Amino acid sequence: MMRHLAQAVERSHAQFYKFVKCFNALSAFSGLTAPFRDSSFHIAAHQSACHHMRRHTHRRSAFVPAANNALLDGVLVEPLEKIYTADEAAERLRLSNRGVIKLAKKHGLCSRVGRNYLFSERDLLALWEFIREPAKEHEPSSVKVAPVRDWMKENFWRFSPSVSVDRREMEVLRSLNKQKVPLTHKQIKRAGPRTVDAFLGKGLATEVGRDDEGDIKIVITQKGREQILVVDRWIDHRIKHGKSPGSWARHLKQKT
Repeated sequence: MMRHLAQAVERSHAQFYKFVKCFNALSAFSGLTAPFRDSSFHIAAHQSACHHMRRHTHRRSAFVPAANNALLDGVLVEPLEKIYTADEAAERLRLSNRGVIKLAKKHGLCSRVGRNYLFSERDLLALWEFIREPAKEHEPSSVKVAPVRDWMKENFWRFSPSVSVDRREMEVLRSLNKQKVPLTHKQIKRAGPRTVDAFLGKGLATEVGRDDEGDIKIVITQKGREQILVVDRWIDHRIKHGKSPGSWARHLKQKT
């Protein structure tokens, strides 16, 4: 209402100014004394009244409700939102008083008057977005690949047996395993001094003495027997899967 009154006063001021200007011009043309010689005083008073009305209107505009927002002198006047104290803000956000103040100061989402911290509705909404937990991205299900070690345990028969001897040395170990007495390399088929030295170095056999000619007598150790068991297991899986064990199974052919 005050705004409309101020606008009406401004329109009346403009009309009054035009009237005085025209009347003085006619009076000067006709030689009459202008009765509005002091019209400047009246105009100044009128302008003062208009200025007072505008100031009164601006004072009231700060309390215009949200539904009555208006553009005054090119400035959009917004309503003052509800203001919360730190205790009220903490209660709404379910935080401690100290926690909500620390978070608000970090992101510049509060006002301060002395030692009092104040919060608007927009401040609380912005703080709520900062403490919101981000959505976790859904990881696509991937096909689980069996570890290489497990695969090797099931497919070891596809490769050569995992032993520290070759095919010839395996035959020597088998011959040594059949005998209960110590033997020299001359008494073992396909064996030589280097084979005996290799077995002693790998711990597959142990020295128990020498014969009259000075040749080393050896017997098989537990480690040597374990080498034979590894090869036998490998041969069984090869045959089970329809594969030939090759020359690793020469002792089987000799039995047949």
